[in-house]
Amino acid sequence: MTATTPPAAATKSRTVPPPTALVLRLFLLASFLWFAIPWLFTLSTVNGTTCFQPAPAATRHDLASIRNRLAAGDAQRMHHLFPEGRLFSYSFYGFTLINLATANPHDTSFRNETLEELERL
Repeated sequence: MTATTPPAAATKSRTVPPPTALVLRLFLLASFLWFAIPWLFTLSTVNGTTCFQPAPAATRHDLASIRNRLAAGDAQRMHHLFPEGRLFSYSFYGFTLINLATANPHDTSFRNETLEELERL
């Protein structure tokens, strides 16, 4: 009689991961739970109407300051620092205009100014 040997896969027992892999997995799980649970809780309590509160008056002054700096050539100076500097400067200015116009839907004069300014950009 010939003895048959079992295939290698059948004799291989399941290996236990090294302790560092176990510690890494526990750390990743704890990090995920530490950040995900509070974020999900906060996300579930947002009512969606708080973003439509009137913007503070100082925001309009900040917007005017940004407009003046862009007119003075700060976007070009940012372009000399890094290639996308001009694009980022005007993009953030446009985002600020849009956010203020959305936060104040009843201020039609500001919304008209925003539309004109965005068309100019």
